[in-house]
Amino acid sequence: MTDDRIYEVEVAAPPQKVWEALTEPHTVRRYYYGTSPRTTWEVGSPVEFVDDDGEVQIEGVVLAFEPPERLAHTFIATWYGGRDDQGSLHWEVTPTDTGSRVTLIHRGAQAATREGSETADGSQHVIQALKALLERDPDIAQSIVIDAPLERVWDAIADSAAFGTWFGAEFEGPFAAGATTAGRIVPTAIDPEVAAAQEPHRGAPFTLDVVAIEPMRRFAFRWEAVPDSAVRTAVEILLEQVAGGIRVTMTEDGFDELPEEVRGTAREDNAGGWAAQTRLLAGYLARAA
Repeated sequence: MTDDRIYEVEVAAPPQKVWEALTEPHTVRRYYYGTSPRTTWEVGSPVEFVDDDGEVQIEGVVLAFEPPERLAHTFIATWYGGRDDQGSLHWEVTPTDTGSRVTLIHRGAQAATREGSETADGSQHVIQALKALLERDPDIAQSIVIDAPLERVWDAIADSAAFGTWFGAEFEGPFAAGATTAGRIVPTAIDPEVAAAQEPHRGAPFTLDVVAIEPMRRFAFRWEAVPDSAVRTAVEILLEQVAGGIRVTMTEDGFDELPEEVRGTAREDNAGGWAAQTRLLAGYLARAA
């Protein structure tokens, strides 16, 4: 016997942010029982949800991929070593006045099997954990209001050469959503004291996995919070027109994925770093005025 199960939540996050949480492997891992999707997301291509040990817990085929509204794939449960057909999962994201409505439809669930008996609670957990993750405060948030036109502030963030000038880096090419941009540390040209602190790290390589570029509003990427770590924390730079100029908010999240012995230090160090970066950005725009 099969049945269809429907789960729905209201989330205080825009559809694009929800979509990234449904498809971006590092984010999925944080709420999907420690598994992350391995796939191209091309319709008809395979998808596997893999745990930290490399074991495939769910496998299927992508049925729909329509950003940022609809995602679907077949669902074969493999966590007990077999291949139990549990139908398909269908995600729908609808914009609302306060964010998004997220609907998860599990079609063709086999309730009589051991795996099937677990999927009802499992799906409920996943959608509630997704909501909690999207609505939690980020680990780090630093803001500043800059008296400059929105277009100039955006160009200073979205243009990789301009970004590097104030941030303290040199990049090999432009930023592009969905692409990885390689860079190296080159001390900032804006503040001599910060430049002196960056100087011992001159030439150190790093990469940015660009998640989103939403013109005049949001630039998001992932990077290593700790050198040589497999954990890549999520960074967002958000712009908002306010009285007095443009509020720039820089956030970083995902430190809970780091080993406990380095988590607190990394978070504290990066909080100070982002506070300095807000001032560097303001200084760069003041010079360019």
